[in-house]
Amino acid sequence: MQVPEPTWRLLGILSVAVLAVSLAGCGVLSGGSGSLPDGETVSSQLDSLETIETTIATEISNGTATEPSRIRALRNLRTGASRATIVSGPQEGVTIGSNGTAIWMYNRSDNRVEVLRTNLSLSNRSRPFGTVETIFDRLHEAERGEPTEASISQLPVVPRASGPVTAGASAVSIYGNVTLTYGGTESVAGRKSYVVHIRPIDDEQLVGNTTMWFDREWYYPVKTTTTVSIGNESTTSTVTYRNVTFNPDVPEGTFAFDPPENATIVTQSAPETETYDSREALSTAVETPLPDPEVPAGFEFAEGRRSIFEGNATVTLEYTNGTANVSVLTSPGTASESDVGESVDISGREGRLLDLGESDYVTWACDGRSYTVSGPVGEETLLSIARSIDCG
Repeated sequence: MQVPEPTWRLLGILSVAVLAVSLAGCGVLSGGSGSLPDGETVSSQLDSLETIETTIATEISNGTATEPSRIRALRNLRTGASRATIVSGPQEGVTIGSNGTAIWMYNRSDNRVEVLRTNLSLSNRSRPFGTVETIFDRLHEAERGEPTEASISQLPVVPRASGPVTAGASAVSIYGNVTLTYGGTESVAGRKSYVVHIRPIDDEQLVGNTTMWFDREWYYPVKTTTTVSIGNESTTSTVTYRNVTFNPDVPEGTFAFDPPENATIVTQSAPETETYDSREALSTAVETPLPDPEVPAGFEFAEGRRSIFEGNATVTLEYTNGTANVSVLTSPGTASESDVGESVDISGREGRLLDLGESDYVTWACDGRSYTVSGPVGEETLLSIARSIDCG
């Protein structure tokens, strides 16, 4: 089953929507039911789900203010093509969509269209339903008194339009170790649903308490409540699907977009990315020296990537030991000024260390370039890798 591939930078995931983020975690499941389906049943039903049309009611609260919005959305879950219009909220009247070759946003109030040309094929992206299958498999086992571990990753969401058009439109969900508990059944906007509570084991995890309501007919999440904590600030979002139609008839051309003749059109291109299977090949392709980190024993070079956007090249080196990956990323410019995370010393330069669920990230600037090292190897190991890089 398929889910959009992530294309994101460290601090960017804290403030913008992305194509798809998937970070797995390990959890223990408890609770029981009397008639929960197993993963195979869930998988079979989800395999027959192609399109979904719904009104998405969203409430975001930071403890002092609540920001509600409603979006009418249609999405093809197999291709990733989508079209959504903000019915009410701060950007009322904005329509955002994707047809496979571009992501576009039309603001009716100023008659402006922002277009992001992509070099990805939507039909080749994956879907995130494997996680749903795993959850139901583990819940099914737990009802027989067999607690087990579960792998939790990004769950399917309908694209949400917020802010300028970006390379992605799904909500971010970062999980680490969690406990899953079955909470019985409830009705969500007239649809009977299974309730699953997701609780973090690690208090410092980015995503806190989450509750999901899965439709009893299609096993698709029709409601989600999630708390995200960054520093001392916490935000709780509740997303509810109303007036849902599963597998509606979609007329040909629905996801195409023809802007008004007098509209202002701003077009951007997505980064062009090339992948290299050896450090030598990557080194030949780039104009600046590659970082040469000292990685832990057992880790080997897996692949290199070079992405070019607006004339600037970002280089990523990926190392793996077969079960975990460590990434080293460098690009022109300085690291974003932010007080998010812990201040750390990287060979005499200030960096920021951030714990996002299962993985840690450290970012800093050196000699006109920014660096990011990430991976699920522990803070001390990650800092050791960062400090081993001779950047100037």
